Amino acid sequence: MFGRPFNEFWDFTSAHSLEDWVTFVDRRVSQWNSLHDTVIPAVSEHSHDGRAKARTALDKSRRTAPDFQVGDLVMAVDPVRTSKWHPVYTGPHAVGAVHRGGNYTLLDALAQPMEPRRTTDMLRLVSSFSSMDEPSGGEEKHIIPPKTIPDVKQKPKSDEQLLTFEVQTILDQRVKKGKQEYLVHWKNFPEKEATWEPVEHFDGQSAINRYWKDLKKKKQDAAVAQQPKKATRRAGGKN
Repeated sequence: MFGRPFNEFWDFTSAHSLEDWVTFVDRRVSQWNSLHDTVIPAVSEHSHDGRAKARTALDKSRRTAPDFQVGDLVMAVDPVRTSKWHPVYTGPHAVGAVHRGGNYTLLDALAQPMEPRRTTDMLRLVSSFSSMDEPSGGEEKHIIPPKTIPDVKQKPKSDEQLLTFEVQTILDQRVKKGKQEYLVHWKNFPEKEATWEPVEHFDGQSAINRYWKDLKKKKQDAAVAQQPKKATRRAGGKN
């Protein structure tokens, strides 16, 4: 079967059966005890030593990553980079939240959370929030963060400090570098000043949902308009 030689039939009538079963069982038990008490522990100890040496060598080669805090300015690896000619990092961004497991939520220029979350190896520290108040050379040192990066440590005193714009309507949509963007016509601004904005720049989903609802209705109306009209025949008349 399957190219293997056929197993011949042998005559075992002359074979002698095992007479001293007690001696045979005792010998097997002794072999098992030797394996359990000597061989297995030696193999386990050797394996443990090997893992410890590998872990020590790996720890020496690892880069010690800083623990980022809320308010730190960082550069982040571009997750949708498609060409080597494009910048590797984007930013600077402010760290908005620290999550369990070493994940961080960054904030964009409008203080809105950015998705997806970044891990430590995707970030490079630009300036630490805690270092902004440390004196240097015996004199008080004041460092002002970039205007595009919000100060997430301090909450605004009033809503007037937050610069927001109202969406009048969404004109179009596109996908750029794997991100969904919408062409927004801002209220009290001319249509020629419409800008492309990602989803995270919107305060809610109402404008986006309204755009897709209107777009679906326009497609349905266009499909109905393209359907041929059926001819009607009046009673007693000719075709």
